[in-house]
Amino acid sequence: DDLKTWDLILNKGIKFSHGAELTADDVIYNFKELWMHPDTTSTLKRTFGAYLKKENIEKIDRYTVRLHLDSAQIIIPEHLAMNQAAILPKDYDGKFIDNPVGTGPYTLEEYIPDERCVLKRREGYWRNGSDGKALPYLDGLRFVNVGTEVSAMTAALSSGQVHVNRVYPAYLDLLKGTDIVVGGKPSGGTNVIRMRADKAPFDNIKVRQALKAAMNRQLMFRNIMRGYGELGEDFHVSPVHPEYAKIGDPPKQDIALAKKLLAEAGYPNGLDITLTIQNSDPYPTMAQILKASFKQAGINCTIEMVPTSVYWDRWMDIDFGITSWGPRPLGIQALNLAYKTGGPWNETHWSHPEFDKLLEKANGILDATERSKVMAKLETIMQNEGPIMIPYWNPYMYGHSPKVKNYQFGADDLMRLDSVWLD
Repeated sequence: DDLKTWDLILNKGIKFSHGAELTADDVIYNFKELWMHPDTTSTLKRTFGAYLKKENIEKIDRYTVRLHLDSAQIIIPEHLAMNQAAILPKDYDGKFIDNPVGTGPYTLEEYIPDERCVLKRREGYWRNGSDGKALPYLDGLRFVNVGTEVSAMTAALSSGQVHVNRVYPAYLDLLKGTDIVVGGKPSGGTNVIRMRADKAPFDNIKVRQALKAAMNRQLMFRNIMRGYGELGEDFHVSPVHPEYAKIGDPPKQDIALAKKLLAEAGYPNGLDITLTIQNSDPYPTMAQILKASFKQAGINCTIEMVPTSVYWDRWMDIDFGITSWGPRPLGIQALNLAYKTGGPWNETHWSHPEFDKLLEKANGILDATERSKVMAKLETIMQNEGPIMIPYWNPYMYGHSPKVKNYQFGADDLMRLDSVWLD
């Protein structure tokens, strides 16, 4: 009842692909030896370590693990659902590509980096479909790399090269006249324009506020989202999150305010900054809109475009950039990961004691309505003082061939392929 004691109860009879049964020992092994080991590089060490000690993980019986937390937390299921928290067997040898073992519906047959990945239907998977038949329905899956250019990705779908692919609002016209089925839902995924709050000039709150005032989010939303998704409000909580609090309308561009704030920050004659982006859609378009908006306020923005792999190699050290963030089911999840002092993915290096205190309080409130009251305060701090700009929230949209049946569109960037079939 106090949200500090959690029992993880496993279904019985679930087998790993190498034949062993999934038990409490496997779960404890993942917690202690993979996620929270002192030498691990996993971000889960700080995620779970923020509220759980290794010695407070208890085996109750063969199928039950009890977690004794240091503080009340509602977010345990969501943290366990992160892709980094895939459960591996206790005899895992550390070589997943050479010896891939899991409890999922497919097994890995072939993996060639940057080219293709081939999966094969696994016999004995534990779930059945709504028809009572064993899943998965498909004999296998083949993922192919068609590049990062959205036009090429869309062409691969419309030409029949692939059955399923992500689609983007700005490129939907390329699918007109085809029989491709398109669907999607509003999400908590976005592209975060983020500033290093510990580096000049972004360590000056008035500079951050000036950049926010100069941005034309409505223009960016129209040009990139084409009316899909939602406008952002410069805090990392989406309208789809259960604890989202409506604190006002999305801010509008105010060039006079931006100039005033820059002058107060010590830059009466303008400011020179560099924006680092990935060389794939939609970042170049975002960058050009930002550059033009900033220019109106006397801010000279140089754009540094780098390959996606280079961006992710440097992302925690980039002073001013645009980072893609996938959706998460709870609003407090991204806040703990990226904006709490010392958070594992705190790419802005922001630290705000009052924010941290309020977030810890929100972490222990189960009722979403009550949690939203605290969230309103967190959102206000982020909007007024925070190191990010969020112009919009993505709709996660996928397109598929009409031959693909029972495809489930979700509010995330995941393909659910265990219960689909081809006609």
